[in-house]
Amino acid sequence: MLGVVVAAVAYLPFIWFEVFMSPRLHQFIYGFNQADWVEHIRYGGWRPKVFMQHGLMVALFVSISILAVFSLRAEDSKIRILKIRSSVLEKIFIITVIACKSGNGVVVMVMAIFARLMTKTVMVRILLLTLILVIAGYLTIRVSGYWDGLALINQVESISGDAQRAGSLGARIKQENLFLLRAEEKWLFGWGGWGRAFPINEYGARLTRGVDSLWIIVYSENGIFALASLFWTFLAAPYVVAVRAHKMNFDNRERPFIYMVSYIPVFFMIDCLANAMISPLYILVAGSLTSTIIDVQRRRAH
Repeated sequence: MLGVVVAAVAYLPFIWFEVFMSPRLHQFIYGFNQADWVEHIRYGGWRPKVFMQHGLMVALFVSISILAVFSLRAEDSKIRILKIRSSVLEKIFIITVIACKSGNGVVVMVMAIFARLMTKTVMVRILLLTLILVIAGYLTIRVSGYWDGLALINQVESISGDAQRAGSLGARIKQENLFLLRAEEKWLFGWGGWGRAFPINEYGARLTRGVDSLWIIVYSENGIFALASLFWTFLAAPYVVAVRAHKMNFDNRERPFIYMVSYIPVFFMIDCLANAMISPLYILVAGSLTSTIIDVQRRRAH
């Protein structure tokens, strides 16, 4: 978690450069833009992407860094990072998330703050378990075809008042619905590679330019077996924390730390319901959390 915070601090100057000067660093260093330019104009300003796949990925990373600061403060309230008080870093990261102008970052940030406020109550576990069940429930009703998700578009627009954001969500859902129809033909192990999972018309032409959500990519190419395996890899450890951490052999400082870390892979999986931006960071956190829980259970058994 300390490494995550230090990395986020190192990234801050580049983020703020692009907030004011436009997302041009990747073009300047590597000679090309990793995403369409129009996707990084938001609310009359710029959405930074720096060297990541997209501005959405940057916003999620900074939001996760807030959780990392929360976890470190839960274990040691006097901790400093690069001689900066952690409480100051929290505020800097929060302002930076807002400056990133991405809905996914703001949503994760708000949920992270709620989790932090509830750290010393049973609600921190209830919220964690609720989010895991919401992910599982969403995947179940979407894969089964019980819900096409179209009603969500109008709800997002009415709540946020942002037609552009609702349109972006609508494009994702419509893509997913096309891929779901195609995936139903080979639902167990998927279509495999070489673009065979793409929905096509009677002339063999593709019906959509692509797809944005990781869950539907995995389901289409590798089936329900791979989809369940992927999400359980990330959610198994947080689930154990949600239902059993209060019974494990953690001391009063370790338990809040474990709670905050457990939210990181959960938030990443929530983001994967709409996006597909893989980072080794979230895989590392999930693996580290799993190893810690196994070690604690082994020590308790002995």
